[in-house]
Amino acid sequence: MKGKIVFLFLLFLSCVSSVYGQKKRFFDYNEGLSNSLINQVYQDHLGFIWVATENGLNRFDGTRFKTFQGENGAKSSLKADFVTALCEDLQHNLWVGLINGLQVYNPDLETFEEIPLYVNGIQVHPYISDMTPDEQGNLWITTSKYGLLRIDAETRTHVFPAEINAQLCSYYLECIFVDKEGVLWIGSDNSGLSTYNLHTGQVLNYSKHQNGALHLPGNDITDLCEGADGSIYIASLKTGLMRYDKVRETVQVISPADKGIAHLAVKSLLWADNNALWVGTDGMGLYRLNLSTLTLERVYPGNSIFDFSKSKIHSVVEDRAGNIWLGVFQKGLYLFPESPELFTNYGYRAFGENSIGSNSITAIEGNPKKVWMGTDGDGIYALDVSTRRISPLRLVNARGETEGNNVLSLFDLDERYLWIGTFFNGLLKYNLHTKTLKSFRNNPNDPTTIANDKITGIFKRSDKELWLSTLGGGVCRLLLDSETFQSGLNWPDSLNALIPK
Repeated sequence: MKGKIVFLFLLFLSCVSSVYGQKKRFFDYNEGLSNSLINQVYQDHLGFIWVATENGLNRFDGTRFKTFQGENGAKSSLKADFVTALCEDLQHNLWVGLINGLQVYNPDLETFEEIPLYVNGIQVHPYISDMTPDEQGNLWITTSKYGLLRIDAETRTHVFPAEINAQLCSYYLECIFVDKEGVLWIGSDNSGLSTYNLHTGQVLNYSKHQNGALHLPGNDITDLCEGADGSIYIASLKTGLMRYDKVRETVQVISPADKGIAHLAVKSLLWADNNALWVGTDGMGLYRLNLSTLTLERVYPGNSIFDFSKSKIHSVVEDRAGNIWLGVFQKGLYLFPESPELFTNYGYRAFGENSIGSNSITAIEGNPKKVWMGTDGDGIYALDVSTRRISPLRLVNARGETEGNNVLSLFDLDERYLWIGTFFNGLLKYNLHTKTLKSFRNNPNDPTTIANDKITGIFKRSDKELWLSTLGGGVCRLLLDSETFQSGLNWPDSLNALIPK
């Protein structure tokens, strides 16, 4: 019976993952998350998403959150609400790092057991910064002040590797992971990084203050991961993203594609299964590495409710369905689905480079290179078809005045002229090559002028004429050669004469 329950639960999580792939999701305290100060996001072997925050540990089952917090010092509860790190070992035990020690989760009782930690025979209560299991099942733990700790796989007891710690670059450690060759990579707060070979016992240090092969451009290391080719990617708040080539023994700083940004404050890294490197920054948004150019390109989630360009992405995790989960510090938990959406959102709430004014879009027109979007009060925006970037089109007349903010209709004539029907300013003709503007207004004393200044539609009948519909003035015809107008319909027959032959 128990096996059937587990099977049905896993099937449920599989269905949930499929649903997630259809749309982006954002979770904060309104959905049950205990706190928006997220330190780490983690998926366990059952598919649960765990979120370590500064006010409790959250477990997400695909529908709702369950929060675990300290309960007045009860031994079975969390020792502290400030949760710093999460990790499963090879036996699927979930380890919980805290601001003041280490606990292991009991899934049957949903309780937490404290693991005593000792340094030189004295019990300590360290800040746990990161954890990872090795290929033997031992759990390696980085701390701030006490260096490297180890939990033995067989006895589940703590070991303080004093000889290893004596050789490390620092006792104030930030991150750790094991590469494919069985080497522990250990990043420090401000002293570079160290490696410990689990097979040979060799310790090497990489520092900014060293010359030669072990020289490192920056010393503050926030995260580490390994690429498909064995390269080690190193995150730093002050230096940005670094790439260590094991074969050449060289370190390269990888720059953003945007030349206006000197470097990124990189906080978190993820090498995804599709060979993509995701880069989370501390206050500069989300990036992805372009492997062909070795530059970092900004990623703008399409339907975000906040500005991702200024977000603090403190954790990036890939679930088993290929979805990317982001722990956005001070915001919440964001799901970035593996399956692309059918629609891309361009609008006020998209922020960043895809932002459009807050008012309604009233007209859309385009050519193979540009898509023009007219708004009710915010003018015109141009979407570059090749780059998908949006920029405003400022319409300024010869007197230096802005026109055409309230757009009702658009027509692109042979990629040379953009004709613009407005609500207040009549008809505008914008030369796309010379960037000059000409306006046409109604003059009641001149029958050759436009019938009305509110142009609701523009239609091309032939190469020599455009037809315009107006709000309150009927329809009129624009003769392109003379740029004069003829109001009304002059056909004596039935309305069928309106249909072009």
